[in-house]
Order: sequence, then C-alpha cells, then structure tokens
Amino acid sequence: MAFNIVSGGVIRHVMYSTVPGQVSVTKRDYQCVSISGGSAINSDTVLAHLETTFANLMKDCMSNQATYYGSQLYYQTPVGARPRPSSSTLEQGVGSDAGDLLPTQTTGLISLYSDTLGKAGQGRVYVPFPAQDSIDSLGSPDALYLVDLTNLGTQLVSPQAVIAGGITATFVPVLYIPGGTPPKPIIKFIVRDAFATQRRRGAFGRLNAAPF
Repeated sequence: MAFNIVSGGVIRHVMYSTVPGQVSVTKRDYQCVSISGGSAINSDTVLAHLETTFANLMKDCMSNQATYYGSQLYYQTPVGARPRPSSSTLEQGVGSDAGDLLPTQTTGLISLYSDTLGKAGQGRVYVPFPAQDSIDSLGSPDALYLVDLTNLGTQLVSPQAVIAGGITATFVPVLYIPGGTPPKPIIKFIVRDAFATQRRRGAFGRLNAAPF
C-alpha cells in the first residue's frame, strides 16, 4: 500500500532473503533530507529505487541455493497512524555464488558508523546465506566475497536520489531508534574479514516464512 513521504521523514527498508524453512531480514533506515518539485514522494517509487539498487548487491553475496525474496518499505515517522508498508518482489532471484550453502546462521558482516562515539552511534548488517566457495583456505571470507561485501557497504552508506517525474527526493542512510534520539547519519562502513553468526537463523531454530 503506497503512502506519501515528506521531507524530514524516516523510512525503513526491509529486505528478505530465503532458504527452505528460514528467512533473513535485513533492515536499514533512511531520512528524507530534501524534496524538490513537490511536497512529497510516493513510497512505491522509493521502494522500486531501493529494490533496483540493492537486490543484485545482496544476490552477489549469497549462495545460488538461496533466494533474494523482495522487500518492504515502512514509514517510521508518519503524522498519525502508521500506514501499511509498500511491498515488492520485482527483483526476486537466486544468489550468484556457486557452492553449497554454509550453515544458515553464518553471515558476512558489515559495521556501520555515525559520528557519535559508542554503541549508540554504530550498527551492523548481517549479510545472509554465503556459499562454501566464498571461504578461503583458512576458513575466512575470500577476496572475491570481501569485494562483494564492499560493494554492498558502499551503497549502504550512500545517499539515494529518487526521481519521479518532476520530483526529486534525497534520502540519507541513518541509525534510528523510534522514540529515541534524532536520526544519526551514517558516515562510514567497515567490512569484517571474518564470518559472523545469527543464531535465530540456525537449522535447529524455529522455522519462519516471508511476511508477504
């Protein structure tokens, strides 16, 4: 369901990736810092831009036994009740990396930083479902996989300019806690040269399904 986003509004882009019985959820927040040519921009347009930008970057980091399912866009700071999210599966497709799937709790890791020192000024992105061919001889992420993570990290910290007809809106990536401090713009990222784990996606955990 589409909604209008105004300057100053915060949105949450939620990407879903799947393997049989498990779903990975990757969340990132953005603040609209400017709109020209109009007073608001449609959420479906913004979601289409983010899907096009991030789907292939996510697939490049995933085993071909995993699937990028799609994404949703939530309005974090509406006036009044929160609207239902926009949803898209237009960029759905399998991952690009050959080789068997690593244990499903295994992930790549990208650290994100604002200019605020401490845990309140940093975040993490757990990149799901890497392939066995992404491991080097020492059991660490190999060079090609680290390049794929770097390409993803570069976009995660980059402003997104969304154009719809005569309207142009600029969104900057932020760290945001609803009801907490104002959004903190993300200024840099670091790709970690070790695999991380998310226990809730393990093979012995509760099965889950995509939400739409």
